[in-house]
Amino acid sequence: MKSNELNFKMIVPPASVGLLVIASGIGLFLFNSFRKG
Repeated sequence: MKSNELNFKMIVPPASVGLLVIASGIGLFLFNSFRKG
């Protein structure tokens, strides 16, 4: 799995990392809103 993760990081450009961070932030926001609801 570690080798796959390294290959994934190598294939994904740095710009996509920002999108992943935003996606994770949105996921946490939805999780928190669902948890409160």
